[in-house]
Amino acid sequence: MCTLGSVRGRYLFKNRDMETGNSFREEIVLNIRRYSYVGIAGKTNEFERGLNSGINEKGIAAAITYVGPRGSLSGNIENRIPRGIIVEDIVGNAGNLLEAAEIAQWHLSRDPHVGGNIVIVSGEGIVSIEEIDRRFAVAFIDSEFFLQSNHFLNLNRPPDEGDSPERFAAINRLFAGKRAADVDIPFIKDVLSYRGNYALIFKKREDKVGGVTVSTVIYDIEKKTAHYRYAADGDARFQELTPKAR
Repeated sequence: MCTLGSVRGRYLFKNRDMETGNSFREEIVLNIRRYSYVGIAGKTNEFERGLNSGINEKGIAAAITYVGPRGSLSGNIENRIPRGIIVEDIVGNAGNLLEAAEIAQWHLSRDPHVGGNIVIVSGEGIVSIEEIDRRFAVAFIDSEFFLQSNHFLNLNRPPDEGDSPERFAAINRLFAGKRAADVDIPFIKDVLSYRGNYALIFKKREDKVGGVTVSTVIYDIEKKTAHYRYAADGDARFQELTPKAR
């Protein structure tokens, strides 16, 4: 499944990995609510709604990874509210980090959602929200880097059987010894392309590991832009996306 990371005040980035039985279709969304925003809408199945990740004109970015109840992601999306609606509400309406956290908590306090991690980044800092079975934990992150996969750091949950711990360890190794000032877009692209002996952060169809990296996106908080590549197309290149001009 997905690998997610952030650099305090600078970047939010992720690989979106999908099980081979799900749809790999994605859409680029450009819209205006309170604020103009751009994001990526995953289409796991016909029931999925909202954005998998996005950024707005204020430099508020949000993204999710899945940590759900027993069963498949596709099955849980059919029976619970997709967290994509939270991401789209955040980038559509939040002007600062506190507003973004309040929007997420408003949703999670009212309805059962699919479950997993929501990471929000702005020039002010990083917020991590973990949610499953109508329980959620909100943490304001003080460190320069916050890295995540498909497991929880605060909420209690039985460990997954997948490769989440290995990918989490791998991305932490790649950032070890780095300072936020040392990190740039090319470095993050390399990290998200990593294919080591002990972990595959980037998965290909030919790996036959049950999942494929469908897309890579890097949100530049300062420039309020997205660098997006639909990785399921082997010939695709990164494109730069910005929120709509008013």
